[in-house]
Amino acid sequence: MSQFAQQAEQLITAQKDQTEQLLNLLKQEYDLLKNRQVDTLEALSADKQVIVNTLEQMNQTWQSTLREHNIKIDLAEITKALQNADNNASQGLFQSWQTLSELAKACQRQNQINGAVLVLRQQVTQQTIDLLRGQTNEGTYDTNGQRKPGGEGHSLAKA
Repeated sequence: MSQFAQQAEQLITAQKDQTEQLLNLLKQEYDLLKNRQVDTLEALSADKQVIVNTLEQMNQTWQSTLREHNIKIDLAEITKALQNADNNASQGLFQSWQTLSELAKACQRQNQINGAVLVLRQQVTQQTIDLLRGQTNEGTYDTNGQRKPGGEGHSLAKA
């Protein structure tokens, strides 16, 4: 097995493991957001940050490895290099790399879902606060389509 194939196998395997852990944390985060268990989110966020930092370091190592072997940081070039390494060593590097890519996309999707849940929760909370203050937001939006505070009503806090 070539030096590139060995390095690629180690890096891809390590990245897959970290990405799977990140996906599991994102799914846990979704459950916490869905069930409004915000007190546990802070610890989970710290764990996520550790994994993200590790993945960033691994990505830098991956890019250095590619440069070291004169492989352009380009999808087509990386694909070609991994397929060539597979042909020479009969390893599943390209398949592992595709699995890593799919895991990264799953993390991105889950993170977007979690972000949407968080935004929705914030909007509901803001609407509740506005209602308690006696503010109405009916029909007033800014240029970005976001509701603008406005309209005076009767505060429930004064009632």
